[in-house]
Amino acid sequence: MLQPATLCDARLGRERLGALGFYHSCHGKQRKPRSAPPHLMANTLLTEACCVFHHTAQSSRKYTVLQKLRSFLSCYSNDLLQGDCVKLGSMCDIYSGVALRTALEHDPDGVLALQAGDFSATGSLLAMPTSRVAGSLVSPRHYVGVGDVVFRSRGPNNTAWRSDLQLPEPLVATAPLMILRPVAGAIDAGFLAWALNQARAARHFARASAGSAVRVVTLHTLEELELKVPPPAVQREIASTADAAARERTLSNRLADRKFELTSRRLVDLVERLVPDFPIEKDDSHE
Repeated sequence: MLQPATLCDARLGRERLGALGFYHSCHGKQRKPRSAPPHLMANTLLTEACCVFHHTAQSSRKYTVLQKLRSFLSCYSNDLLQGDCVKLGSMCDIYSGVALRTALEHDPDGVLALQAGDFSATGSLLAMPTSRVAGSLVSPRHYVGVGDVVFRSRGPNNTAWRSDLQLPEPLVATAPLMILRPVAGAIDAGFLAWALNQARAARHFARASAGSAVRVVTLHTLEELELKVPPPAVQREIASTADAAARERTLSNRLADRKFELTSRRLVDLVERLVPDFPIEKDDSHE
């Protein structure tokens, strides 16, 4: 079996030729080329990405996530080819959030509640929930625990979030949010949230809701979604790497905003030093 190429020793052109010409090298040039193995194509893309980072980054810390991906691929490239396609309904229990006929009415004595508006378009939690829903509307299946996955089933962004909140009080999810509770040993919660946020899942949801003015992912649609599930160790590595990439993106965006603000302030200071202030004439028209 062809072993994955070592990124640190291979050049971009060599990787690209190795991936695109994989069939030719194994079966001769007289046949039509086929797609290269996933790990070799991934190595090619990562090599190209690393080259871009090397030319644009000022510090090696900028591409630590890519280095982690490279290390992960070299360790688990064979396992990635052994995963099975499994329907989501067989790997977790799925429940709808608390059903509300109208907008949530805050109940000071109620249960802390998650709403769809608490999440960003990419699926991250924007802030700690503060809304509360009446306890009479809540049943045990509505509670969100550590390790559960919360899915936004309505709207253009059908994203998922893995719950890792350690709160001193119970937390529930309200519709149109859904709670996915993985069966022990069936699928890692972090990997499940990552998989639901990928293009493969988005295409499945789009096909199921074609023709609707507002996309609504039903319970049946979720249960019928087929996911490629690699071995547990690979799932955990993928979830860990995805979390690191998300944190890096957040920090990079914050850093870019701070740099922009600093540059703007310096330019303003420069103009104020170069151009003297003009005296402001007093307006006596209203006296």
